[in-house]
Amino acid sequence: MGYTEVKYIELNGFEIKTTLTDEGKSIDDHISSFFRPTDDYGTKVIGFDVEWPVEYKDSTDYLFKRFENS
Repeated sequence: MGYTEVKYIELNGFEIKTTLTDEGKSIDDHISSFFRPTDDYGTKVIGFDVEWPVEYKDSTDYLFKRFENS
């Protein structure tokens, strides 16, 4: 089962709804909502923060990969 959390934050006097999730359907629903008007025809803003774990065998593996791409 995936993880979804809805938070509200205040920024410069505006309340912003933020959704944190790893569920594909929730992400699709959120993106699809930008194709529909808001109830009050307000501004919509979308942002993505994508994170994934990076696994290295050991610390020297990281150093070699880092310098190979330089």
